Amino acid sequence: MLKKNKSILVNARYLEKEITKRIIDLNNNQTNDRLLGIGYTRIIRVHNIEQDYIMQYYTMGIIGLIVIIGVYIVLYLYLCVKTMLNFDVKFTYKNMMLLLSIGLVLTIAYFSGNLLNSISVIIPFNFVIGIAFVEINESNNKYTDMILGFKTYTQGKETLLKQLEKEDKQNIIININPLIVSNYYNKEEYVKEFNIQKYNIPDGFGIVLASKIKNGSIAKQIPGVELMEDICKLSSKKEFGVYLYGAKKEVIQKAKENLEKKYHVSIVGMIDGYVKNDIALKDILKSKPDVLFVALGSPKQEEFIINNKEKLKDIKIIMPVGGSFDVISGYVKRAPKFFIKLHLEWLYRMLKEPKRIKQNMGIIRFLWLVIFKNNWYNENSEGANNDKNN
Repeated sequence: MLKKNKSILVNARYLEKEITKRIIDLNNNQTNDRLLGIGYTRIIRVHNIEQDYIMQYYTMGIIGLIVIIGVYIVLYLYLCVKTMLNFDVKFTYKNMMLLLSIGLVLTIAYFSGNLLNSISVIIPFNFVIGIAFVEINESNNKYTDMILGFKTYTQGKETLLKQLEKEDKQNIIININPLIVSNYYNKEEYVKEFNIQKYNIPDGFGIVLASKIKNGSIAKQIPGVELMEDICKLSSKKEFGVYLYGAKKEVIQKAKENLEKKYHVSIVGMIDGYVKNDIALKDILKSKPDVLFVALGSPKQEEFIINNKEKLKDIKIIMPVGGSFDVISGYVKRAPKFFIKLHLEWLYRMLKEPKRIKQNMGIIRFLWLVIFKNNWYNENSEGANNDKNN
């Protein structure tokens, strides 16, 4: 040892490792020593190796290292892989913090002095791994999630369409997005009306993110324009009559033509958004549609539907669709796939239409509410209590 470079000899951990290797050499039983180790008592009579994994390797051998320490590493890798394979559902704030803390302890253990030998560390560490295991393996069967008091559908678009196909009663679909939440957050009468409905879709990545932050069950957003087109496909299959209400005359006319051409759907009536509500209501009732799309912009479209839902009780599917007619007609293009994939469709629209900047200020309020009031509001709001009772 004295013949080695002095810069190496000042490294205490290097010396400890070399001394242990020398003990194994002198023991003349290298196979057993490497497989089963030389034992904790024997090592600490000479010294206490100040590095986890190295200490366990010489104490318990390869077999002991795999059985005792390897379990943690295998479990950690399993949890990481399970999270990545179910990224949309399992990558929540809580799961992320659990995986980060487990990974941090395992990494620190490698470089530190016998961290995993300490009972005060091992017991809470095992509890954290157990919690992570339960959370990541838990099945997400919750039908709705509460976002700032708004009951929001969690089961995805495909499940929603299957349920709509089976049902024969009135279903009002509300698009829950950051602007809707921001606009209606303090209007309890409307929040209650929204929460009565069965299908309040997460129309906006902000809602999905809010759910993940509070360890909710919403995995994917359901863009309103995509759901509208899928309902048109369903209407063609079920021979439902569809009514279009809202937007400009030229926009609604082109939207009608495109829907009929693409989905072979029966449009039984339409009226632009520049007539009075009572005139539009009379024409809708006269046309007797099975499906009604209302594109008046928020909050007008939601208020029209809620205020007239009893008169529209014979209509099977009612949905506010915002600017969807503009997109379907071709007058407004959806964001490129790059923006959609990164959940930045709102930014693309704002860049194309600078007047949306003022409207999108509601997103800032939404973020503030999610960070500071989400859990409190859901636990204390009457809407949350109603959801629990349901």
